[in-house]
Formats: sequence, structure tokens, C-alpha cells
Amino acid sequence: MRRPEGGAYRVLWATLLAVGLTAALTAAVMLGPAGRKNTFVSADLAVAVAIPAAAVAIAILLVALLLRVPDARKAAGAETMAVLVGVPVLGILVFRVVAGVSDERGFASETLLWWIPAMVVITLLLLGIAVRNDVVRRSEARNPVSRRPVMASSVDRDELRRAAESLAALPTTSATREHWNASLTTLERRDLPSETIAQARAMTPAAWLAWICYDGEIDVSGVMPRR
Repeated sequence: MRRPEGGAYRVLWATLLAVGLTAALTAAVMLGPAGRKNTFVSADLAVAVAIPAAAVAIAILLVALLLRVPDARKAAGAETMAVLVGVPVLGILVFRVVAGVSDERGFASETLLWWIPAMVVITLLLLGIAVRNDVVRRSEARNPVSRRPVMASSVDRDELRRAAESLAALPTTSATREHWNASLTTLERRDLPSETIAQARAMTPAAWLAWICYDGEIDVSGVMPRR
């Protein structure tokens, strides 16, 4: 089962992604078409900003692509942001490929020799981040059983623990065991994690529920099925 990442990792992951996306957009906009927003930005200044921005974007987006995605909600946000940044980046890249340096911005042709390849790499990284986070989001949606329940408070946890302990102490009839195995077989056909199914088969229904909710806090050895 997929375990949720800690808060510090989530903050680090989100920060890296935000910095990478900002740098990517900056590197693209600096060489964008002439307009009101870059009227007073000289070609030299634009290039001076675009060079480090492109380097930072490539390095950080590559790291973000390789890091583990914290959860489905973060994946959905990252996918959306990657697409929102990727669309203008790709648009500016296409514009520069078509227009070259013939517009009124006054860039040197040598500038595009490094800028176009850099933006192609950035675009591919943005695409990779969007696709990877989409896969994670869809995977988590297909396997909700792997998500651990979030308890509202310590009072709720204590109350549910007592209820689970009581349920786990109840005897398991042969009919219940037969229905349990049939249900697990059905879930197994739906491509649920084999580790989860094997774990559930080794325990009674109530014992498995108690274990999965409290991660070993409850001693379920007394209600394990006898062979």
C-alpha cells in the first residue's frame, strides 16, 4: 500500500515544483513577442534573465519529475499547473521558431541557438510532469482502498479503537469466512494490490480492519484464523 508522505516532504516537493514552473515561464516570457509588458526590457536584459532562468528550470523540473508525488490531490494540482505553464511556454517557443529574430525585440541570432534547445527540454519536462502526475492521480482514484483513513481527533481514534477491538474479539463463522474469501477474490480480479489481498486473506475481516486502521497498535494474534 502507498503510504502518505510527511508534511516536510510535501512542502519541499511543492516548493521545488513552484520554483521550477516560475523559472520555466520566466525563461520563455523573456524572449516572447513584443508587447506592452516588455516594451522597456532590452534584448540584453532579457537574455541576461533568460539564461539563468532556463538553467534553473531544467535542473529543478528534472528533480521534480524524478521525485515521488506525495498524493493524488498534489498530483492533480501539479498536473494542472504544468499544463497552464506548458501552454504559453510552447506558444512562445513556436513563435520564436517561426519568427526567429526578425521582430522588433532585437535579439541576436546566436541567442536562439541555445534558447530554442533549452525551451524544447523545458517543454518536454513540463509534459513529463503533467503525464506522471496524471498517472498518479488516476492510479490513486482506481485504488481508494490503499488510502489510510484520516481520524478527526484523539477522541475519535480511542472510540474507534475500542469498537475495532470488540469486533476483532468476535468469532468468525465458516459462512463469514466463505463470504470474506469470495469478496477478496472479486477484488483481486479488479487488479487491487496483491499484497493487500494476501494480507486480508491471512486474517479475519474484523482483525484485518483493526490492523489496517491502527497500523499494529492492536494485538490481533488472538483472532488470527487457525489452520
